[in-house]
Amino acid sequence: MRIGVMVLLVWMMIIAPSAWAQQSALQAGVATRQSTPETDAEPEPEEDAEPLSEADQAYQDAIMLLQAGQLQAGLQKIDHALKADEFHAPSLLLLGEVAQQKGEEEEAKGYFKKIVEGSRKKQGMDADDYFHLGTAHYYLGNYKDAIYGLEKAISLNVDVELKMIIPMLFSSAVQSENIDRAVMYAKKYVQIEPENKQALMTLISALFQKQNYREAEEYARQLLDIDFENVDAYTYLAMSQFYQQKYTDTIINAGKAINRGGDSSELYYMLAVSLFEDEVYLNAIPLFNKYLEDVPDDYRAYLYLGQSHQGVGEYDKAEEAYNKAMELQPDDPYVHYQLGTLYEFGRKKMRGALPHYRTALILAKKSGAKPLIAALEERIDTVEYETSWWPFK
Repeated sequence: MRIGVMVLLVWMMIIAPSAWAQQSALQAGVATRQSTPETDAEPEPEEDAEPLSEADQAYQDAIMLLQAGQLQAGLQKIDHALKADEFHAPSLLLLGEVAQQKGEEEEAKGYFKKIVEGSRKKQGMDADDYFHLGTAHYYLGNYKDAIYGLEKAISLNVDVELKMIIPMLFSSAVQSENIDRAVMYAKKYVQIEPENKQALMTLISALFQKQNYREAEEYARQLLDIDFENVDAYTYLAMSQFYQQKYTDTIINAGKAINRGGDSSELYYMLAVSLFEDEVYLNAIPLFNKYLEDVPDDYRAYLYLGQSHQGVGEYDKAEEAYNKAMELQPDDPYVHYQLGTLYEFGRKKMRGALPHYRTALILAKKSGAKPLIAALEERIDTVEYETSWWPFK
């Protein structure tokens, strides 16, 4: 049974079940001519086609019945196929997917394992066999084996339905933590369907995992070229710019995402931090507060909030935010350092700054934060000198 038939069936049952009755699995074969939606004509038989086995014929009949909405009759044909060949992979794959849709995970695994078992008994596997094997491994969570099987299917038949196989390869690469391979598959997906928004978002996500933010920004712009009002596109664009420390650009595009309905806590955090970095403290403060309503245990946000309040001279609110950050992360030297700067430069109380600087120095040495250690040693020397000759500072 052709790879194209089974791949389209996977798509119909898992990705787009609502389109089941409108699709024709038999029209998805590599060399099969597709008929238009307006005609009921069946595809013409291929020239020099090998006669179908009893199992393949029963399976093909089952597909026709299932597309006609005759579920029970279709499943009876599948049963017929498995009686003719207990390891008939297309039938086992279909039953496994049906079981998954019904939430019967253990039963589904049984069908997929049967495909793997059958492959061990088979001599001279072809592209179809490797496709079924790779897909079974994918559903079983054996992602490295899935990659091997699916790539082997592609190598044996370059005309396979890549737009259906590539997403499985991408997901398998991500699950097996092979990000370079995931990016490669995602790029192939975009090459096949350059205007497919989901393909582009898949690629951008992979590039983020690889921390390739410059390239992620390029593909986010490509996504915007397709859909100028796409909230996800502006979000991805803002994220890619944020991680490149392009804070002014982040402010623009995170704002556009929010104006178009984006409401994720990450958006508000990126926008708030970018405003802080551009020293627009008054605008950053309410955004940090909004973010902290959703993520109340993020000590970094309290640290930024404290610095923002300190930047506009609101020292009591700044100290309150620093103390909250200290509650959440008592061993972070930067929190104590900021409290020291609040007393030294904000409240103009050098003696009040000294214990915070000393605590920060101890913690910085424990964590090996060398740049901070140097800054703290300089501050401590300055404060000790200033207070040695003027005790009221």
